[in-house]
Amino acid sequence: MEISYKKELYMTPERLGYAIAETEHSVLQQAEKLVFCGCGTSYYLGNQCAQICRANGRKADAVDAIELISGQHEPDLDDTYVFISRSGNSEETVRAATAVKDKCVYAFYLGCTYHSRLSNICDDERILPYGNEKLILESYSYYVQLAAALRCCGIKLDEKLPGLLAQALAEGESGFYYWLRMRKISRIISLASPFYRPLHREMMLKDGEISQLPVEEWGILEFRHGPRSWCDDTTLIHFVSSQSTRQWDKNVAKELVSYGCPVIWYGEDAPEGCFSVKFDIEHQSAEEVLLFGAFHTSIAVEMGRSLGTCPENLRHIVHNVGGL
Repeated sequence: MEISYKKELYMTPERLGYAIAETEHSVLQQAEKLVFCGCGTSYYLGNQCAQICRANGRKADAVDAIELISGQHEPDLDDTYVFISRSGNSEETVRAATAVKDKCVYAFYLGCTYHSRLSNICDDERILPYGNEKLILESYSYYVQLAAALRCCGIKLDEKLPGLLAQALAEGESGFYYWLRMRKISRIISLASPFYRPLHREMMLKDGEISQLPVEEWGILEFRHGPRSWCDDTTLIHFVSSQSTRQWDKNVAKELVSYGCPVIWYGEDAPEGCFSVKFDIEHQSAEEVLLFGAFHTSIAVEMGRSLGTCPENLRHIVHNVGGL
């Protein structure tokens, strides 16, 4: 059976609409402090949830499952742990949840699979069966789980978001054909300020899986200390700046443009020579994160299609990440 990146990607707005309609969860809404936990892509997702929760005045943090397993992180009795796993059977996350429950700390499972191992361990759960996609490589599950986790924690989301996201997907597609289709890209680098780095780590995984090109993710200012020397006109740069470091960030972007790099600038006040992507929404919001991610993924999908990357030839990745 043929698997289509694009068909599944364009299902994202509909699935996101289901997540936005999910009701809040009283325990998570009233928790003194939320700690999101997962491994790999689920950890990046939880880390971004924590960033958004903090921006909305909630106490929140994120911990990689391996830190709980290894004992580097000690659960606090007053914290509320949210374990994220699409399958509910990720070995690292299951062990991390067990470590938390051994300390008699509240644990909540958010995922897409009923009757999983995490279902049996955690105190409560929210299952999102519509988030289980066939093509795990591209994955709208990230957006569904992010939105549902935030809704459960009491974070409001704009009901117009599915329509805005559909627009962002279409703009990513048209932007690729207008600006990138004739360029030879051999490397993709995502640069972001601290708030957006969890998103960009997830986008790094998507870029690599879909395009099969070398990909990296860096903080903007640390990137100035050496990695920029790798960049040339075959290096695609995704660039999300911060208001507090905007002037320094712009200098980095201008330098990359001078090397011939195609630079996609997300947000306001794009430097000359950059491809500007701006959404008329609140800065550092859940909506902004989701729209930036949708645009970025749309670019990746079109690039994978143009490079002839065939999902049928990447089943080893689908198989290996299917249990996450």
